[in-house]
Formats: sequence, structure tokens, C-alpha cells
Amino acid sequence: MINVEEFSKLWGEEARYKEQEEFWNYRAAQFNQQMEDEEHLERVAKLMAWLKGNNALQSPGRILDIGCGSGKYAIPFAQAGHEVVGIDISSAMIQYAKENADKYGVKERTQFDCDIWEELDVEKAGWTGAFDLTFASMTPAIRNEAALDKMIRCSRGGCFLSSSVSKHEPIAERLRALLQMNKDQNFHMQRIYAVFNILWLKGYFPTIFYVDSSWENKFTLEEAIEHFRLFLRINPVDDPQLDQIIASTLQEMATEQADHLIRQEVHTKVAWLYWNVN
Repeated sequence: MINVEEFSKLWGEEARYKEQEEFWNYRAAQFNQQMEDEEHLERVAKLMAWLKGNNALQSPGRILDIGCGSGKYAIPFAQAGHEVVGIDISSAMIQYAKENADKYGVKERTQFDCDIWEELDVEKAGWTGAFDLTFASMTPAIRNEAALDKMIRCSRGGCFLSSSVSKHEPIAERLRALLQMNKDQNFHMQRIYAVFNILWLKGYFPTIFYVDSSWENKFTLEEAIEHFRLFLRINPVDDPQLDQIIASTLQEMATEQADHLIRQEVHTKVAWLYWNVN
């Protein structure tokens, strides 16, 4: 008989907190620019409408945003009248979130702290059943069954989790192949597949919705080397040749372009999950 443990085995990811913090600190300024990006604002509006349609945000309540980044969702939630607590592993992201709360006039309805979700004692913090919605968008913080269970314990209403089910990023895939990083090509699909079934077997009935997105990353050679060096170190690889392979591969790619910029077209399908904890 298939049980929770079998699905949990499909999902577990290695914790590399130091590497994650370094990568997201590096990307914080870029992510913060999304706060006023038109496409981002459209995605936020679409998600909030979807949550309301699932009876998740019918009246002002209290929201826990796990992996809040620079406040890309926390700030709009607060602008809609909700009280929001946001946590993130990146101190740079949290600094931007605090600045954005002040900038957008929601400082009194927000609280942002730098924390590692798996190491945070939610009982000691008084967060058990303290939130109308626990929210985790595209964050590695919810990386296994234990992290998911903690998320559920904090909610007295509903939970939202989003994750890629497929992702095509040619440069990252080329570098992984060169580094012989034999990451399962179905990893993203396995993750959301495991979460959905774990929830089902625990007696929850998640609603699921899929969103397709595409965008172009554009880097100078120096930016690309730093980006992919930090990005690939989040994965369980400690190849001593990593930096050299990345630099030589990207140098070759840059020389192929007249403007010497490196471009990556990213295509992803994201799953939105919402479930009521009661």
C-alpha cells in the first residue's frame, strides 16, 4: 500500500543554508526591482484573485509569508488590509522588505525577520494556529515533509504553496551536464507530485492550478559567472573544478555574441496549491 513515507522519499532535498543565503543575498537587488514591474503586479493580482476564489482571503486576516523575499507578495497582502509576518533566509531580502514596507505605507501591518524555516521554533514563537493563511511561494524553505507539517501547524485557516513542475533553463542545464550533476530530470514534477499526495493521504484536499511563465535573463560575462557559480553551489555539488568549468563555458558563450552578453530564455510551469487545514 502506498503511504506518506513513500511519497516523502521522492521529495527530500539537501539543506545547504550557507549557499542558499549567499545566492539570495546576491540576487536581492534584482528581485527587489520586480516590486514595480508590470508583469509582476499582474501575477500578484491574478494570484490574490485566485486565493479569494478559494475562500482564502475573504476578509483582513493574519498571514505568514515563508520565504518572503523583498516583500513581493507580503506588501500587496498588507496593502489589502492583512497583517503579514514574513521570514526569509536572506538578510538582504529582509532589509529590502522592511524598506518596502515603509515605502508603501504598510510598516504597521508588517513584520520581517531573517530566519531559517526548519530551525525556527514555531511553538516558542507562539505561531501554532496563529495565521489565517500560511503562504510559501517558490521557496526552497518547504523542502521536505517536516517543513510542510510545520507550515500546516501555523495555520488556522488555509495554506498556499507554489513550486515549478517543469523548468527549462538552457545554460544551467548545460553546466549541470558538464559538471556531471545527474539531477533527475523529473525532480520538479516529483516535488509537487509528492506534496499533493502527502496532503491527500493526510486528509487534506488541495486545489491545484497551473501557470506558464517565460522570461529572458541577460548577463554580462562577470554577472553570469557569479550568478551560476552561486546558483550551482546550492545543489549538492562540490566539484573543485566548478568555478573553472563555469568561467570557461560562459567565456566561450560570450564570445559568440556581438555584444558579448549572455542570454538565457527560461520557460517554466508553476503549480499553485491551496488547501484548508480544518
